[in-house]
Amino acid sequence: AMRASVLKAWHAREDQSDNSLLTKLEFVADQTEGTLNAALDREHYFIGLYGGVQKLTRQRFVEDSYSYSVIRMNNGALTFGSVGQAQKDVSHNAQATADFAARLEDHGIPFTAVMTPQKVPQGVDIVPAALKDYHNEEADQFLSLLEAEGFHTADLRDGMGGDLTQYFFRTDHHWNADGAFLGNALMTAALSEQYGFIPFEQGLEQGQFARLVYEDLFLGSQGKRVGTRYAGVDDFVLYSPEFPTNLTYQVSEAAVPRTG
Repeated sequence: AMRASVLKAWHAREDQSDNSLLTKLEFVADQTEGTLNAALDREHYFIGLYGGVQKLTRQRFVEDSYSYSVIRMNNGALTFGSVGQAQKDVSHNAQATADFAARLEDHGIPFTAVMTPQKVPQGVDIVPAALKDYHNEEADQFLSLLEAEGFHTADLRDGMGGDLTQYFFRTDHHWNADGAFLGNALMTAALSEQYGFIPFEQGLEQGQFARLVYEDLFLGSQGKRVGTRYAGVDDFVLYSPEFPTNLTYQVSEAAVPRTG
């Protein structure tokens, strides 16, 4: 009832002739205390109201905990970030990975470091200057250090083009189905070239799958921190194979496996 009342008042205010940003902000201020008191049970409505204010005031950075503050990029997609962040030195991680790869080779086990893409594309001015993102530079350093040690690497960013955001959910840090499909194909090609793996060709061809789109269905972990008024929602895509399949899924705690 509270939600319906506030939304009705909001839309009534939007219908009035005086629909300036200041008027909207005054309305939100009038509603905040009551909404806060009613929403302290962590209901999502208060998060949505807060995110709506951030959008009205054109905020590109919505602060949360240090690691999970949200940045809205120039194309409207969200990413995690922080103000004033510096590029990290990943040499310790690279050396730990190289030590692990060396131990594998001692046992005759080949190793390839596969670098998945970041949501922020390389060399594209898509994040506000004050919110510089260094994930790609850190990935480059990581791969170059491994290659200097003589280990194989596969950089999936090279095959995914410039606009990497199309392969991610707008409101989440994970790949969407299109990104996962392409990433799988690129990784399979890299491992086939390196180790002579024989891929399952039908599973790599988009024409062998029905692409089902469920519109406005998904709100990701970044979107949940700012609400749908700020971020909107994502479509959810499902790839369904159009060739015969036979799969079995079993969890150790479950008595009966699922087969189909």
